[in-house]
Amino acid sequence: MHSPIRRGPGSSASAEPEVTQRVFLDIEVGGRPAGRIVVGLYGNEVPKTVDNFVALATGETGFGGYKGSAFHRVVPNFVLQGGDFDRGNGTGEAMRYVIAAGSLDDTRFFITTADTPWLNGKHVVFGKVLEGMDLVNKLQFVQVDRRSRPVQPVVIADCGVLA
Repeated sequence: MHSPIRRGPGSSASAEPEVTQRVFLDIEVGGRPAGRIVVGLYGNEVPKTVDNFVALATGETGFGGYKGSAFHRVVPNFVLQGGDFDRGNGTGEAMRYVIAAGSLDDTRFFITTADTPWLNGKHVVFGKVLEGMDLVNKLQFVQVDRRSRPVQPVVIADCGVLA
C-alpha cells in the first residue's frame, strides 16, 4: 500500500494530527537544484509508518533509502509518486522488508496535489507538506511521457530529519 503525504494547508481533514517530526527532501530536476520540501510527520497517529519513513530518509536501513531516488510518476492535479529506490519505476523488489521499528510493506509514498476522497481508507496518511508546496505545485506540471514518468529526472538529491 502506498502511503500518501497530505498536501498542505486547506487539505480536507476534520482534525489535524500533531506533527512530531520534520523530514526534508531536497529536489533536483534534470540534475539542477529545484528546492526543498519539508514534510511534517504524524508520529503519534501512525508511529511505525513514520519510523520507517524516517529510517528511509536518513538511510539508516543499511540497504537503501530515499536519497538519490526519483519521483517515478507525476500526474497533474493528483499526485507525485516516489520512494522506489530499487528500480525507480514503482515496481521495485526491495520494497518488502522488515526493520527494527516493525514491518513495512512498501517504501513508495506519494504527495497528493488535490483532494482525493476516493483514497480515504485505502492508504495511510502519515504527514503533510509544511514547506515547499510551491515546489510541489511546480513539480506536478513537469513534462512527462505517456506513462506519467518525468522526462527529466525528478530526484531526491538529499533528505533527512530536521531538528
